[in-house]
Amino acid sequence: MALLDVEVRFPKGFKYADFDVKTLKSGLRKEGREIARVAKNLVRQKGVSKPDEYPGRDTGVLQKSIKPKPSRSGFSVVIKPWKTDQMGKDFYPAYVYYGHRGPRTRTAAANRRRKKTAGKKAAQPRKNFMVDATKMVGEDRIESNLAHLMDKALAAKEITFK
Repeated sequence: MALLDVEVRFPKGFKYADFDVKTLKSGLRKEGREIARVAKNLVRQKGVSKPDEYPGRDTGVLQKSIKPKPSRSGFSVVIKPWKTDQMGKDFYPAYVYYGHRGPRTRTAAANRRRKKTAGKKAAQPRKNFMVDATKMVGEDRIESNLAHLMDKALAAKEITFK
């Protein structure tokens, strides 16, 4: 699925306790919001999308579900469409991303074989808006911001010797 995980790795010689987690989480949340904003802009076009385009918007549920969430440790942030109640019982961003076949395209015998599903896809896959959003923001810019964030988190932690 269109999932993006931005992770910070420790420089050599540093441990978890050396960094201010509050500073790391707020910085990663900020970077995640920037990528999520661009991803939301990619899926905001109204109407039905064609194959190999970004998903179109009808109700805006997909657009509203794209959110960043920092990990508990504070060293990574996941940006993806999260399951919401408005989506119903199925997580439909997966259908949008991978495409799907129409209902009842398989027989019982075909279900047992499971080698190759017969039938054409009713909805073809759409473009990966999460990866393209990261490329639009700029991987180099993200890396430099994360490096600056690590320096800031290291400096924010007060080190005392006893």
